Amino acid sequence: MDKIENLQKYFQEFGCTVEDNRVLDKCTQLCDLYDVDEEKLVEMWLGYSTSTYNEVDITLNRLIKMENDLLKKQDQSNSMNKTGEFSNVKSVIDSSYKQIETDSILEMYGCEGTTAFTTATSKRVRSPDLLENDEDTKIRAVDSQFFPLSYAPRSDTLVRCRVNHDSGKTILFFGKEISSWNRESDYDVNIVSISETVPFNFLYMYELLRYQQSNIFSACYEIGKRLCNIWSKTDRTNILYTQNVTFQSQANFRTWGRILCDSHTKSDITSYMLEGCKLSNDGYKAATISLNLDGVKQYSLYPGQIVAVEGTNPTNSVFNAKQFFTKGYASKSEPPKLKQNLNIMVAAGPFTLSDNLCYQPLFNIMERVVKEEPHILILIGPFIEKSHPQVKNSKLMETFQELFERLLVKAMQYLLGKSVKLVIIPSHLDAHHFAVFPTPKFHINKDKFPQNGENLYMMSDPSIVDIDGLIIGVTSVDSIKHISKEEISNFPATDRLIRIADHILSQRCFYPFYPPAVNLDTKLWKKHAFFNIQPHILILPSDMRYFCGVINDCLVLNPERSIKQMYARLCIRPSEQWNPHNVSCEIGKI
Repeated sequence: MDKIENLQKYFQEFGCTVEDNRVLDKCTQLCDLYDVDEEKLVEMWLGYSTSTYNEVDITLNRLIKMENDLLKKQDQSNSMNKTGEFSNVKSVIDSSYKQIETDSILEMYGCEGTTAFTTATSKRVRSPDLLENDEDTKIRAVDSQFFPLSYAPRSDTLVRCRVNHDSGKTILFFGKEISSWNRESDYDVNIVSISETVPFNFLYMYELLRYQQSNIFSACYEIGKRLCNIWSKTDRTNILYTQNVTFQSQANFRTWGRILCDSHTKSDITSYMLEGCKLSNDGYKAATISLNLDGVKQYSLYPGQIVAVEGTNPTNSVFNAKQFFTKGYASKSEPPKLKQNLNIMVAAGPFTLSDNLCYQPLFNIMERVVKEEPHILILIGPFIEKSHPQVKNSKLMETFQELFERLLVKAMQYLLGKSVKLVIIPSHLDAHHFAVFPTPKFHINKDKFPQNGENLYMMSDPSIVDIDGLIIGVTSVDSIKHISKEEISNFPATDRLIRIADHILSQRCFYPFYPPAVNLDTKLWKKHAFFNIQPHILILPSDMRYFCGVINDCLVLNPERSIKQMYARLCIRPSEQWNPHNVSCEIGKI
């Protein structure tokens, strides 16, 4: 695959629109000139454009501006560091431009972006009439609504906020048309968490390695055994099943295990192995065997995936795979018992831009909630993201917990007099909370909130919520991104993001990726990250491009991030039988 094709693929995955071939030509020049690969260049563009333009669409002029603002300065910085002439050049550049951390796309979407911004302490805020006329840099003055205690400017100073020119624009629509998103009735719904709550006082990350190994083996055995049982019922071929992945045979047999990759590049398909769910003969490590994928017509694999596989092993050193079986869906939920149309609004953090802690995107969402008054609002963390520049600087005069509670009180004030129920999902990226997945729910004092927080529901991450029989699974961890970076596939005619979401459903796990890219506690993971019944709706927020689709009668959606001015809303109609196509889903701009 050449550089142009790689660039097109990466831009498409992250929702960038490339309408000018000159942009792709310029990108290839930048890759060669500054010695960066295509994926890294696209990631750098995402961080730069989101912080500078509040969107990810790319033009030639914007690309040239990024080269001048970022690439040339980084190249100059690298040259200076090599000669040793300027030992403090990094601190000088960091004072004007934030270094992009390319290993975390989440930080690029406005949380650790590269931008040349001016703080309130170093430059006076100008009148809107004096601002530049460039449409890409237009900003508007808004009344100050929320500030951290040490961050508040003078009372007579207005805060500049970027204008969202696409406000109210529908990006994607799924299902039946809907005439209005406004509440049509006073339908009062019951909200119950049917998943076991992650304990708040759990002593996490103190696991011994042998206990981690035991949890991983146990999950592999249970899921793999279930896959083989389903496979044997759908394909009644008389064939041998064995738990031993190193079983030597010239005839076809079936076994199961976990996919491993011992290479730094996912394109090397010869580096993939199958790990069994029991110890090898030496008793110190799991039994593993290399996989030969040449004989497999179709496959979609990633590290940590538990699969059932058929093939031969004549030499006891390489398993010659013929086909994989991965569709181990959970039992479907009973139809919802809704009495009337149910409106749900969903938004995922971070909820503030990288150059302030004013949380304007969150309050824009709350203004829309006041107007439409949905039955349920689901807000998914992070709320105080640990990688935010103002959070990392730690110049606040209050604790992160106090900042979060004040923020939540302000958001709850919008709901006064409204019968809107607010569901809060935490994130392992929140600076004031536990940096572990699965994550306990936020611990707050409801006495501080309007009406004692009667319409406020705190949930764990992940959670399965029952709303009058409507089962919704939701998590804040970005499984889509983590799997997509390592997945190999030869399914040419499928939607890649929907295919990755299918992995989560078929593994019956909110985070099936291993080794993990998060602080994973395997004991909590085995107990709380798996689901025994399939949700009607599965919400998977991700930095990847938004999507909404049906997988095995489950409606799966990614509303993207609020810092990109994105959100989703759903209208679920009552029906005797569950049909995801009976749901209206819109992903749009706030």
